Amino acid sequence: TAVENGAAGFKSGLAYNRRIEYSDPSKYDAARIFESGLLTVSPAERVIYEDYMMNRLCRLCVEADVPLQIHTGIQTGTGHILEDARPTLLASLCRRHGDLRIDLFHGGYPWCVHAGLMAKYFPNVYVNGCWLHHISPSAYRAALTSWIETVPMNKIFAWGGDHNLLEHSYASLAMARQLVAEV
Repeated sequence: TAVENGAAGFKSGLAYNRRIEYSDPSKYDAARIFESGLLTVSPAERVIYEDYMMNRLCRLCVEADVPLQIHTGIQTGTGHILEDARPTLLASLCRRHGDLRIDLFHGGYPWCVHAGLMAKYFPNVYVNGCWLHHISPSAYRAALTSWIETVPMNKIFAWGGDHNLLEHSYASLAMARQLVAEV
């Protein structure tokens, strides 16, 4: 329904809630956990169910021919476990769903080189510098320099954001364009 209404892709923000390493559980296991009641399952069972649902989302994105954007690295707010959002944790998911276009958000900061190498190694992975120029202009310059040297140019998104005001989007784009020109 979302694609029929114009959705150009889907985004996972699970990095805010859990480790972004996904196993490949069976539909049977997921159904058993679902039927037992998601509000009462153990944390380990919840992870199994979420892993199944992430793989299901990947398959649906492929069927709809849309990309999946995944938050990696730094997140807004406080109290998060940074290591749980390391982009290399997605390697098995990227392998398992080789026909799915996967977009790694925030350039994987602080693991920008790793995110770039994921885009180099996996034909279906793209590195996205969205918000990185706001987070740290110096890290953005270093990341973009590394990506230009190692990642195919058609797999680099140098700018992106989800601002609520047009003026903020314009200012963000102007800042990113200046940094790209410097690099």
